[in-house]
Amino acid sequence: ARVIFITLDGPLRDDVLSGPNMRGLQEAVRARGVAFAAGAASAMALSLPGYQAMAAGALTGCRDNDCPRIGVETMAERVARGLHLTEKDVAVFASWSRLARAATSRDGVAFVDAPEDGPPPQGGPPWRNARFDHETFSRARTYWEAHRPRFLHLAFLDTDEYAHQGLRAEYERALRETDARVMEVLRWVSCPA
Repeated sequence: ARVIFITLDGPLRDDVLSGPNMRGLQEAVRARGVAFAAGAASAMALSLPGYQAMAAGALTGCRDNDCPRIGVETMAERVARGLHLTEKDVAVFASWSRLARAATSRDGVAFVDAPEDGPPPQGGPPWRNARFDHETFSRARTYWEAHRPRFLHLAFLDTDEYAHQGLRAEYERALRETDARVMEVLRWVSCPA
């Protein structure tokens, strides 16, 4: 069995579960799955406290987007420990650099691929500490094809950044692109290696 955990930062719950831009996901959930939607994963309306709370299964001491690396065992680490998996069998791919601070409490347990803190690379998004979701997804696809991890977390960011900037058309496009990526992930798990 494999678990693929997909998080979208920033979209409105209804835009994901009933809006017009994520019809593939909605149909897949109706036909064969379950979607969990959280208004917020923590009491703090900030991304990193929420990601750390999701990873830990409880609130952490994180109170802002600058807090240090999580200090308790995370979901990825529990999966690795419980199933005696190697680092290549547990992977996290994130579009936001700070998510690496929520993925694991220590090195060597999971493969974590996130951009570096700082300005975006040439051709990257107009926001810091990030890369576009299409790059994150491409890197995850390559890793999937090579290693078929037992646990894969895909953490997308574009919807959050466009929403913060009030760019409705770009936000809706990011939802549609995420929907297409989710459909591709479903094809990955439907096709044996």
